[in-house]
Amino acid sequence: RDALLAIPNGEARPVSELTKADFSHVCILQPYQNRVQADHGELDLARANAHLSAIEYAGDEGRWALILIADAAIELVVFNRSSKLDLMAVQQLQSTDAAALLPIGFVPMNSAAGNRAALSKIGFGERTYVVLGEVS
Repeated sequence: RDALLAIPNGEARPVSELTKADFSHVCILQPYQNRVQADHGELDLARANAHLSAIEYAGDEGRWALILIADAAIELVVFNRSSKLDLMAVQQLQSTDAAALLPIGFVPMNSAAGNRAALSKIGFGERTYVVLGEVS
């Protein structure tokens, strides 16, 4: 949480700088989302979703999550939504003009390859949003 809060609005940081975990993919789980829906065809959705079922993860209005997927393990990091740290997914970016606030070369995605995965923060309205993507 602190690492995300430290990212200045309008900038991106590689996920690998924010966590010690070694992972092949990072995906977001929006509020109410209980399963991974990936942008990457090579992502093992069945294994990720089986893990979410095994831990009985249930998304709700007040939470969002990052799921870090590695060969050996899967880690889920859950965040409480707040005005200082909320999530904006690709679908929300497409329906607003908030995408113009993202750094140049940052491509928003709901699931990103681990070696290119990055998180950006933007201020939009009266909230600060985290956006997952890849840096090109």
